Amino acid sequence: MKATSLIFLIAAVFCIASCKKGGVAPSGITGKWELRRSYGGFAYHDSVYPAGSGNMYQFNSNGTYSSFTQGQLTAHGKFVFKKDGIQWSGTTFDEILFDGNTDGQLVTLKDTVLTFGTTITDGIATDYVKIR
Repeated sequence: MKATSLIFLIAAVFCIASCKKGGVAPSGITGKWELRRSYGGFAYHDSVYPAGSGNMYQFNSNGTYSSFTQGQLTAHGKFVFKKDGIQWSGTTFDEILFDGNTDGQLVTLKDTVLTFGTTITDGIATDYVKIR
């Protein structure tokens, strides 16, 4: 009886660990995100995109995503969201890894704005706003 309970406990731990590694997204990132702004860079640019431009990400709770440019599907696959997953220039950021890549993109999630990249060291950042 004790051996059966121990085996069940070990199996449950492995199931939970594999779910986390599988990239099931946190509830805050699931949904549709539309590009609204791109800014930064060495020569500094600031571009604003109107609502309805069709430049979007769709993140699903099962760890899959779709990316659209001007309403056309440009990429889809699996993603993993890592809280505090990457260090850049002395700052800790969250990280998104797409399609099994080991090098992720740094992101910041604040309320209804998801920012890819950073303007630290003349980088370019893009803001996506959560839409319904």
